Amino acid sequence: MKEKKDVTISILSILLSLLIGFVSLASLYIKINYIKEIPGFAIKNTGQDFVNLFIIIPILILSSVLVYHKKRLWLFIWNGIIFYLTYSYASHSSGLHYDYIFIAYLYILGVSFYSLVFFVFYSIQESIFTLFKKKFSLIIITYYLTINVMVFYSLRFSEKIPAIIHQRIPNSIIGNHLLINTVQF
Repeated sequence: MKEKKDVTISILSILLSLLIGFVSLASLYIKINYIKEIPGFAIKNTGQDFVNLFIIIPILILSSVLVYHKKRLWLFIWNGIIFYLTYSYASHSSGLHYDYIFIAYLYILGVSFYSLVFFVFYSIQESIFTLFKKKFSLIIITYYLTINVMVFYSLRFSEKIPAIIHQRIPNSIIGNHLLINTVQF
């Protein structure tokens, strides 16, 4: 009997690819989209639109096709892309001024978040964590992720902690004229 393949990941990937493609193309061709942003944000978001079009969408489609064909390791790559999209569009939705495609940002955020939740349930159902039987591979991954998080948060909080200690607002929040401070490096 032939094994039934789950198409949910493919459907989510196609939907996200269409939404991201629309948003990125609209942002690149409608110059008024980032006009309310400070120049640094406008440049960062324009660069992110190019990355989304030429790197993220192809990897998202490729990984969903390979997951469909039961290449289980590609599920982690797919999930990494989904996490990146969730994080990026959460930042877009909360850190950018309202523009013509703000609703599309919210749709991408919603579908990305749903995809993250789906990954958790799918990974439990498919027992994909049995791929990591060797303790050595888990130790390397654990150290890599721990160091990555430590570097990220040390950079992220390098301005926040001194501001909290001195009871003042961080300069990056004041200088950007935003209520929050999105990730900037």
